[in-house]
This record gives sequence, structure tokens and C-alpha cells, in this order.
Amino acid sequence: MNRKLYALFCATLTVLASCVSQTKQSPLSVIADRGVGEKTVQEAINRLGAVTEPSLFWTEIANDNSYSLERRHACLTQLFRRHVKAGLSLGELAQVIRQPNWLTNCPIQKLLAGTGYCPVKLGEPGSVFMISALPPANWRGMPEIFVRLDADVTKEEFRAVLLNKHVESHVSDAKILEVAIIDYDSQGVPD
Repeated sequence: MNRKLYALFCATLTVLASCVSQTKQSPLSVIADRGVGEKTVQEAINRLGAVTEPSLFWTEIANDNSYSLERRHACLTQLFRRHVKAGLSLGELAQVIRQPNWLTNCPIQKLLAGTGYCPVKLGEPGSVFMISALPPANWRGMPEIFVRLDADVTKEEFRAVLLNKHVESHVSDAKILEVAIIDYDSQGVPD
């Protein structure tokens, strides 16, 4: 009986030591750690304070196929929530998201008035785009990123500028008026 109690005591100490070491890690190091679960990553995201990290932190994880799709989605959401604000030009947005390999196969839609629910204003002068970020095979759990611009830009121009391809200055100078994100859980339910 004493052996069982000792084993239980040792197991409890191991779990406590693990919890203590994770709480001592900075949230960013927890997020980047491939060895932690997604629940722990979400807890670390919830502990983030003011923006101190470069946007490249989020882009590198989003670009890295060795991370889980769920982790990459979480990082894309944080990239846009923490680093993309109204007033940025599309050219500046391209610099913030830096070589977004994650964007290469992401569907982008140009939205028009009457296309259904949209968390940014439709029908205003300018353009509204929805990026379906890193779609999984079943299309569940993927964040949707909405960007409203002050200029009329085609879908091809929007994608080109974000991929750091040469575009005319009226495209790269277009200003972001609104950014919104709809984040879904793994069941396809908005968070």
C-alpha cells in the first residue's frame, strides 16, 4: 500500500512541476512550443498582454506545416487581431503579414451587398474581402478574416499585394477601413 501512495505522490509532484514550468514560460514561448496541447496554447493566448512581439512570430507559425492546423488557425487569428488595424494601407498590411505562404491556397472572396452576414459594412464605397484562412478538408474550425478597403480593388489585385507581388500604387495605397474575424471551433460553431 505504501508503494501505491508513494507512486501517486510522485505522479502528483510531476504534474505540479509541469504546471509550474508552463506558468513560468512566457505566453509566446508556450504558443511556439510544439509539445503543448491546443488547450494550453489557448490559455497562453488568453494571457497575452499588450503587443510586444513582431508580427513575424505569428506568420512563421502560420506558415509552418509541422504545427497543427488548429495552432496555425489560432496564430492567424492573433496576427490579424494584434497587428492589423484600420488605417493601414494594403502595402503596409503586406509587410505586417510578411511572405504569407499560408495564403497561397486560401480562398478569397470579394463580397457584395446582399451576400449574407458580414461583420463589416457592405455597400459602402470601396471593397470588402473575406479570406478563408487555411481551410481544412471539412471546412470546419477555420477562421474567416474580413477586410474592408476605401478603394475598389479586384480579388486578384488584393491577393497579389498580400503576396508581395507588384501592383499599381492605387492598390497598395488603398486603406483598411475595418477588419473583423469570425473564429470557429472545431465543430464549425463561431467562438
